[in-house]
Order: sequence, then structure tokens, then C-alpha cells
Amino acid sequence: MQQSLGVVFGKGHDYYVKFGWLSLCVPRVRLGGGGQVWAQMDVEAFDRDIAKAEAILKDALEEVAVGGEGTAQEQPAPTKKGSDVFIIHGHDETNLHRLRDLIEKKFKLHPVIMKWEAGKGRVMIEKFEQEAARCRYAFALLTPDDQIVATDGEYTQARPNVVFELGWFYSRLGRSNVLILLKKGTKLHSDLEGISQITFGESVEEKYLDIERELQAAGLLPE
Repeated sequence: MQQSLGVVFGKGHDYYVKFGWLSLCVPRVRLGGGGQVWAQMDVEAFDRDIAKAEAILKDALEEVAVGGEGTAQEQPAPTKKGSDVFIIHGHDETNLHRLRDLIEKKFKLHPVIMKWEAGKGRVMIEKFEQEAARCRYAFALLTPDDQIVATDGEYTQARPNVVFELGWFYSRLGRSNVLILLKKGTKLHSDLEGISQITFGESVEEKYLDIERELQAAGLLPE
């Protein structure tokens, strides 16, 4: 993401410099067992950096869109195929496949899953930005992948990359074109509390009708 800011605005621009100050997805403390465990101080630091990253990206996108006074060069609008929808996901492969099948077989849309797209010699962030830019809608599948150790107990939350990509799509598409699918047992980051979401139990298929309603509201399906 910082690389892209450097290409568009230049490496001396505030957007590039401030993004470089952020320490995303790098917990300082890891306590073994059952995957990655974060201390409370790391959770709070990560939440703060996610909020800052989202604000930087939002300002940068708005400046490009209106041809702002900075050093940004005019960029062509992303090519968005009407049926392309992005799936943001963590480690729950079962529900990832279920969601893909719903999108493809029931709703007749084209799911874009980054790890299944060809690499074409791109670095990871470049691949994400290019694949994401062609999508008109995004699903964020939030599942309990990371165990958090806090002063008041333990809980599980979604992977950092899921939250980061969710923020990217909020800035790019707006909240009305992004749907959070929250698996029970997954604690939402504080910045996401109050935003509408669809909560499911074991299978995302349980919420077929709710998902259909959201896609209709976004204009991807006939009502």
C-alpha cells in the first residue's frame, strides 16, 4: 500500500511518509499455543494504526478523485466488471468455499479470491490492489482466527489482514458496497462496532436470504 502511495504521490508526500510510520500486523508479544496470541497493548496499537491507515487512504483516494492540489497524477478509473465481487477472508477455509459457492452458483456473480488469482510476477500488495480495484462489491468474512490475551480475559478476533482489507474497501467502495459476515465467537474491533453486519453460526449458508437482500440493495441482483 505504501508503495502505491509513493508511485501516485511521490515518496516525499505526507501520505507516503505517514503511512510508513505505521506498524501494522506486527505484534510485539507472542505467547505460544494454538496460533498467534496478542497482548492487549498490541491489540490497542493495531486498532489505532488501522484507523490511521484508513484515514490516510481515504484522503488519498479523495484527492486523486477530485484532482487535488498535491503532486498526485490523474489516475484512470478502475475497471469494474459488473459481476466481480471480492472475498476478504482469514483461515476458515470451509466457510470461504461455502461463500464462494453461494456467490457463484446461487447469485451468478464472479467471486474474486486473491490467493486463487494468478501472481503474474506481482508483489503481494500490488496483486491485492489490482484484483480489488476491478470489483464493485466486497464480502468480509470475519472468523475467530487470532486469540487475544487481555487484562480482563481472552477472546478471538479476525486476522489483521482481514481488517486492513476491509478498511481499504470502505475507503474505495463505501460501506454500502461492503458486507461484513461475522462468525459467532469473533470479537469485532472497536472501530467496527455499530456497523451493520450479518452474524452466522457454523455456516455462512445459514444467511442466504440476508445476503441476497444486501446484494439486491447494492444493485447486483434484481429485486
